[in-house]
Amino acid sequence: MQLTDVHIGGGVLSVDEDKKAINAVAAMITEEKPDLVIVTGDISFAVPYISGTINNAIAHRLFIRLMERLGVSWTVNFGNHDSEAYNYYGRATVSEMYANEALEHCLFIPDGDLSGEGNHVINVKNSAGLITESFYMIDTHSYTDKDPLGIKWDYDYVKEDQIAWYAAKIEAHKAANAAVFATLSEEQKSAYADLLAPKSLMFMHIPLTEVKAAYDEYVGNGRKDTENVKYVEGFDGETDEVVYCSRTDVDLFETVLEKGSTKALFYGHDHLNNFVLEYKGIRLSYG
Repeated sequence: MQLTDVHIGGGVLSVDEDKKAINAVAAMITEEKPDLVIVTGDISFAVPYISGTINNAIAHRLFIRLMERLGVSWTVNFGNHDSEAYNYYGRATVSEMYANEALEHCLFIPDGDLSGEGNHVINVKNSAGLITESFYMIDTHSYTDKDPLGIKWDYDYVKEDQIAWYAAKIEAHKAANAAVFATLSEEQKSAYADLLAPKSLMFMHIPLTEVKAAYDEYVGNGRKDTENVKYVEGFDGETDEVVYCSRTDVDLFETVLEKGSTKALFYGHDHLNNFVLEYKGIRLSYG
C-alpha cells in the first residue's frame, strides 16, 4: 500500500484534522491488511499559521506510534513539508527518528552517504534466496537554495549521486541473483529464469519532470493517447501548472529506461491529482 501526504500538523490548531488523518490511515491499513506500507512524504505539516506549531517532531512521533501499533511492515521517504526551514528539527534528525532500531516494524534503513536523507531499497526474496522485487525509496529533497522557505514553490531535484546509487544497486541485484542462480538445480533454474534481472518499483515525493511532460503531451493531444503516453486511470484535480515538479531536468528517468528494471514510479505532493499515465512504457502513478 502506498500512502502519501498525511499532513499531520501536531499543533493546537490542527487537532481535529490530525484525528481525521490518523483515523483514515488506521482504517485503510486495518481494512486492506497490506504486507508493506510505503509512505511517500509529507507526514508532517508543522506550518505555524495552520497547525499552531513549528515542532515537526510531534507529527513524526504520532505517525511512528500509529504505524508501530498497527503492526504492519512499513517505511517512508520524505517530502518538502517533513522538515521546513523554520521547523525545530532538520531532515537528518527526522531521518534518525525513523531509523531507530527500537522500532519493530519500520524498515527505514538509509543506505550509504548520499545526497538527501533516507534513500534506501527493500528487497523481497523467495525461498530460493533470489530477489523477486525491489522497492526503491528516493529522496526528492525539498526546495532549492534560492527558495529555502518554499514561497516560490521552487522545488529541488534528485542529485547525480542518488542516480548513480540506483544504477549500481540494479547491477548489484543482478549479480546477487546470478550467484544464487548458479547454485540451483536445473528444475529451479527453469522456474526462476525470469529473476536473473529482478523487477522493481520506485517511490518518491515530488514527481519528476517527465510526469509533467507526459501530462502535457496527453492534454495537448486532446486527452487522447499518443505514441509515448497512455492514460490508465484517475483525474487531474490541481489547477494552473497541475504537475508541480522541479524545474530542473535530471537523468533518473533515462536511467530507469536504460536499466530496464523499474516498471513504475509512485509519488504524491500534488494532493488533488490521482491520475496514472504510462510514459515510454513506465507507469507513472500519483498516490
